Amino acid sequence: MDEFRLAVQRVEAGYLVSVPHVNGQSLIKILREIELPFASDEGSPSIAGAYQGIPLVVAFLPSRHLLGESALAYDGTAGRIAVLQCKCGLPGCWPFEVRVGLTSEKVTWTDYIQPHRRDKSKRWTYEALPPFEFVRRDYEAQLVPPDDLPEGWRGLP
Repeated sequence: MDEFRLAVQRVEAGYLVSVPHVNGQSLIKILREIELPFASDEGSPSIAGAYQGIPLVVAFLPSRHLLGESALAYDGTAGRIAVLQCKCGLPGCWPFEVRVGLTSEKVTWTDYIQPHRRDKSKRWTYEALPPFEFVRRDYEAQLVPPDDLPEGWRGLP
């Protein structure tokens, strides 16, 4: 099984976001490596991994977004959810989307897309990214907001 962790980070604009980490590595870093050849072929290597986390209010309970029940602004394509957003912070601008599967014992992430690079002329594939399987109990524990978050964290940026 894979290990899931949410890391709280402050972005340049000053607000806090949550960044998924899988097996001890930031999902943003993982994606940068996978996307770099595609972005370089387009002449835009800087767009590889050009993500930031999603707002805390979307990631942490009581939101069920990371359990596959999409928060409206972070709804993905064809039943997926956005787990990362564009560095600009605008929902839908440059999201990374996954399909979340749930059983009583595990949470899976599969069927990854960058929706702005799914047409045939600019198709980015995530075949190098395996399906992730997390122990549901441990995954859900990461969705509990940490005690040390500043007052007012539930507000959107």
